[in-house]
Amino acid sequence: MTFDRRKKSFIFLAESAFRLNIAVPLVALLAPAAWRSSLPIGLRVALTGLAFGYGAILVSQAVMRAVQSRDVIAQALVVGILESKALPRLGKSKDHGVGVGGQGSAAGVTSGP
Repeated sequence: MTFDRRKKSFIFLAESAFRLNIAVPLVALLAPAAWRSSLPIGLRVALTGLAFGYGAILVSQAVMRAVQSRDVIAQALVVGILESKALPRLGKSKDHGVGVGGQGSAAGVTSGP
């Protein structure tokens, strides 16, 4: 994988982790602070709702960034920039995978000589 793709993937993953790790403490601090303030009840409810809404936005953005970081890696696998040892390509092996055409079974036991 080229350095730019790897860097892009790491940036997306780091941003995702940051947003996810900041959302819960932010809501835990803002919601009680808004609720315990001396503001009118309607404004307290609105501010508490905004705190929870902002936390939900941060979590959804974190999930989207995590998906984007994995998409960068998946695109590199598809294009052929990166080769995975865990995901062998079917076209490269002689037997086209384990258990196909009598070459092996799902348990990895081969049959025949």
